[in-house]
Amino acid sequence: MVQKTFGVRKQSVIRLDLITLIHILFQTVSKGLYEIWCFIKMCRFLISDEIGFEAQGWIFDEFRNESILIPDLVPGTKVEFHKENIKIKVYYDSTIPGVISSTNKENAPVFAATKHTRPDIKFDLYKDDIYWCSLIFEVKYRNIQKLWAYNDSKCKEQIRAYKNDYKSKYCRGLDPEFVVRKVNPVDRVWVLNPSHSSEDVINKKNEGIKFVQLIPGEDHSNIITELQEEINMALGGELI
Repeated sequence: MVQKTFGVRKQSVIRLDLITLIHILFQTVSKGLYEIWCFIKMCRFLISDEIGFEAQGWIFDEFRNESILIPDLVPGTKVEFHKENIKIKVYYDSTIPGVISSTNKENAPVFAATKHTRPDIKFDLYKDDIYWCSLIFEVKYRNIQKLWAYNDSKCKEQIRAYKNDYKSKYCRGLDPEFVVRKVNPVDRVWVLNPSHSSEDVINKKNEGIKFVQLIPGEDHSNIITELQEEINMALGGELI
């Protein structure tokens, strides 16, 4: 009897482990797909009629013999967007240098004074070929209210580090020493989340953090407008 009971318990534990594993795999795959979808959507927003940039790089360059070759989206993928005197370099899952000596104006204008060096999406904004500032977009698939709720939340620490702990010596063509000490190169951090819940709208604008519900299948015209205004504000009114 004891042996039979032990066997049933063992089977239950194995079944529970399999369910847990399937759930983890589903969440991992879903998060990865949502992250890729967000990157593609942000690129499409930039080339929308409302914002009007032209794209160069990644799938936008892959035309060969009248066919389209779709490359993998790998960490460090870059797409450039141009409009008159404005240029935006969009990076997917790129690693931010940890020291100032590893930076350069064209491809790595900021460095991280923090352990958080892998933002999901980063916009580097240039005006008249001068690096101006950056916008960071962090993708959170899980319930953002729960992730943000705890005082020791790793999510909260990560997002605030993206906003406050990145530095650059290239901002706006100003004196490098002054810029490193006094100028924050990250204008704002957007947190992208697919939740439909109104509880997931957290107001942290005073910290330079914006929570955006980016939901597949819905109309995104309001987000396109907000992105246009965000870029315009970051560039001092040059876009609109």
